[in-house]
Amino acid sequence: MNKEPLLLAVDPGSSSGALAWLTIEGGATKVTVHNMPDSYAGIWNLLQGLAATHDITTVMEDVGGSMPGNAAKAARTFAAHVGALEMAFVALGREDQVVKVRPQKWMPELFGDKYPKAEKGADAEEKRRVKQERKHFIHDEVLKLLGDLGTCTLRQADAVALLFWGRLHFEGKGIRWTRI
Repeated sequence: MNKEPLLLAVDPGSSSGALAWLTIEGGATKVTVHNMPDSYAGIWNLLQGLAATHDITTVMEDVGGSMPGNAAKAARTFAAHVGALEMAFVALGREDQVVKVRPQKWMPELFGDKYPKAEKGADAEEKRRVKQERKHFIHDEVLKLLGDLGTCTLRQADAVALLFWGRLHFEGKGIRWTRI
């Protein structure tokens, strides 16, 4: 069976993440967005369902390790969740088709220098404020990029932005993407 290529973008946060991908319905391309499943079984079921009919290439945000000030429990939960995603791609035989990209790379490549950034040496409160401002900026920009292809929530905006970055990244590298 010849499977359709599918570009999947993953913002891996367990309670704040999302997945976005391109689908074709009635000949029209649409961006589909899904909040990150809240269980390992949910992740597996979603990815296995996509892999049954599609040849998946994945762009996953690589946020690195824990940041100073993050709770140890939150960092551990996040790391376990990323591990579950990685193992799902291994089980699907797609681990070699996962591109991890740091926010410091995809954000400027997609938005230039327009997105809000905290100044070096900013305190934790300022960094939190700028992060919220950046999330709203990304959401607003993604809604413009989506046009009539779909919509997304604030929580889902990073995954959709990664989808657009992934499309630009893979353009002309032998992977055929339908209109977006």
